[in-house]
Amino acid sequence: MTRTTLILLTGAAAASLAACGRDWTSDGEPVRPMRAVSQLQCPDHEGSLTRVRVAADGLSCDYAGPRGAEVVLKLVKPANGDTDAVLNDLDSQMNALMPEVQGKVDQGVAQLQAEDSAPSGSSTGSRDRADIDLPGFHIHAHGNHAEVRLPGVSVDADDDKHGEGGSSHGSAHVSVAGGLVDVRAHNDAAIVHVRSRGPAVRAGYRLADKTPSPEGWRLVGYDAHGPAGGPLVVAVVKGKDPEEDPLFHDAQRLVRTNVGG
Repeated sequence: MTRTTLILLTGAAAASLAACGRDWTSDGEPVRPMRAVSQLQCPDHEGSLTRVRVAADGLSCDYAGPRGAEVVLKLVKPANGDTDAVLNDLDSQMNALMPEVQGKVDQGVAQLQAEDSAPSGSSTGSRDRADIDLPGFHIHAHGNHAEVRLPGVSVDADDDKHGEGGSSHGSAHVSVAGGLVDVRAHNDAAIVHVRSRGPAVRAGYRLADKTPSPEGWRLVGYDAHGPAGGPLVVAVVKGKDPEEDPLFHDAQRLVRTNVGG
């Protein structure tokens, strides 16, 4: 996968998050101001999700999705307002659910580094095309164009639309509307990492793998929204089906119902 391809992929994902700085979300719904909440609203149903449990303290609720999918909605109050610590802990929890993904991506980075350091003309295969079909992740790039379909993201990008920055070592970074997006995909596995740098917290994380985890997960991740310093409304999503895009859309609606944004 070439440097240009990687920048395109990241720029496309970042473009979908530009709604954080506009009046509309990527779903076409109005962006509402973030608000602090003390208890969760947990509707009986949200799209494909059905509520199966509500905690007595009102700080969490569980939903069942199609084909064994699970969503946990929870309210997290950061110690001393340290939302970064909460997000880092959530990242670690997702990595523990699908521990093989990081290793596959790291191996892919090492492979690209070896190819980049090899003598000119010694590598094989096309380096200007990428076709990645993972659970919920569909990335097709050729030349200066990329089509990206991720959970909650559907974007077409051309070379003259991507942001600046990037690396030939399997990772690229683009800042859009105060947000930082990192997309990496190698060896049939992918990681998408989002952190907003605006006055409120908007963060997301996605892991996908063609090979299911020991528990059968092929797609896991979270979305976390809240005012600076918290509390954060977090939806943790776990899916077993390779085409579970509605899960994240429905989980995002649960988050916005509670905290806005």
